[in-house]
Amino acid sequence: MLPQSETQLAKHTFKSKRSDFAVEMRTFTGKKTNVTYLVMKNKRAYHVFSEIEAKDAARDCNPSRQKGNVVKMWDEIWKALG
Repeated sequence: MLPQSETQLAKHTFKSKRSDFAVEMRTFTGKKTNVTYLVMKNKRAYHVFSEIEAKDAARDCNPSRQKGNVVKMWDEIWKALG
């Protein structure tokens, strides 16, 4: 049996977060590169993600399928992870 602070769901375990935990999100555009960054901030850290085209990311994650509808490409990748 799991401790009360944890919940089991489909092979994954989630721990309860503090009630004062908050994440803020903003986007910024690089001055030199024109890249869009998604920045997530909490009290202790920043996490930065850069934006790329969904089709380019799907091609990178699934090299066996380089053409086709981007939604179908992502559906295939998503389902492969079970």
